[in-house]
Amino acid sequence: MTVIAIEEHWNLPELTSAVRALPDDRGDESIVLDELGDNLERLDDIGEARIAAMDAQGIDMQILSLAPPVTQPLDPADALPLAMRANDIAAEAVRRHPARFRAFATLPMADARRAAAELERTAGLGFVGAMVYERPGAAPLTTRATTTCSLRPPHWVSPLHPPVLARPHRQPVAGLLFSTDYPFQRPSKADIDRFGTAFPTDEDRERFMAGNARALFAITS
Repeated sequence: MTVIAIEEHWNLPELTSAVRALPDDRGDESIVLDELGDNLERLDDIGEARIAAMDAQGIDMQILSLAPPVTQPLDPADALPLAMRANDIAAEAVRRHPARFRAFATLPMADARRAAAELERTAGLGFVGAMVYERPGAAPLTTRATTTCSLRPPHWVSPLHPPVLARPHRQPVAGLLFSTDYPFQRPSKADIDRFGTAFPTDEDRERFMAGNARALFAITS
């Protein structure tokens, strides 16, 4: 059985520094979580150490997404180059490990035109969609949903408090998908195996663990 985990976080240190330098009313408290325990060490690695952790959990593939708040609190002039750098790094990780990683794009949400252009660029790089956190300006996004645009990549909209493994959400497009919220939630292989047994048939389990992710994100290998 193939296990594909989505919304698996990583970190770009210069982006974290830019967010930390913002005034208090524009910063994001979530970056504090990145530094608890060994979270930062895990977030900074999108190579062999992460793959070893995946193997220990029984996860075949992660869909990488930059940890919140990504570039969303930044001014447009700062957000675009950092988003592009993050996307280039993620694309390289996928290129090096195509059997283990796919990636969600980071978009400079403060500038709609540039965000659209970066979405188009990353679609050309093979990204399977884009991650948008529940922080794009004054109007909060209050639902978790997957949508499509003219380029066909889905946008994964993440709430402020993502669900843990044991709380899958039913999606309007894809049915059930799940995230281990790496590295903040750390389910064991036994946890994931047990979670995978909570379906009536083998077909239902396979559809949940891999079928929806493969279909929605066009994963062919």
